[in-house]
Amino acid sequence: MTTSASAQLLIDAIESMEEGIALFDADHRLVLCNQTFRGVFEDSAAPVVPGATFETMTRAIAADGLVADAQEREEDWVRERLAHHRKPSGPIKQYLADGRCLQINEYRTAEAGAISIQADITNFERVEAARQVTEEHTRSIVETAIDGIITFDADGTIETFNPAAETIFGYVADEVLATVFRY
Repeated sequence: MTTSASAQLLIDAIESMEEGIALFDADHRLVLCNQTFRGVFEDSAAPVVPGATFETMTRAIAADGLVADAQEREEDWVRERLAHHRKPSGPIKQYLADGRCLQINEYRTAEAGAISIQADITNFERVEAARQVTEEHTRSIVETAIDGIITFDADGTIETFNPAAETIFGYVADEVLATVFRY
């Protein structure tokens, strides 16, 4: 397979991914990216073309108000985003003004460049938020119920011991939580 055929195969593979993919050289200039990555910038004046710097693109999306976290603190956000891009330290979440949430993973390449992988985790974030609300609601009900409520995990370990159970059984929750109940 020729070098140009291999390069085209790689481009086709990157374009087929759901995640936004971008490759930057050692000078933090865009080498290539897929349409999903470009889509994040579609409502921006950001130049998402080979040779554009990461900083230029970052400043443009901040100035255009596309990133919720950057609103009313553009310069701080740009500084933080550039620092993370230059020295990645695990995934970050980027909340967009339109309500979407991206999880961004960046990695350094052997040639001192970087690859950025952006996954839209909006649905996951919504499900997680709903789960937390449900959990808090359930906890509130359990804590205020007049009936004693004790819950156990699959191994018989006490997980919940509400105030009514404390009154009924004469134990404080801290005394019995994590106790394994054998019957």
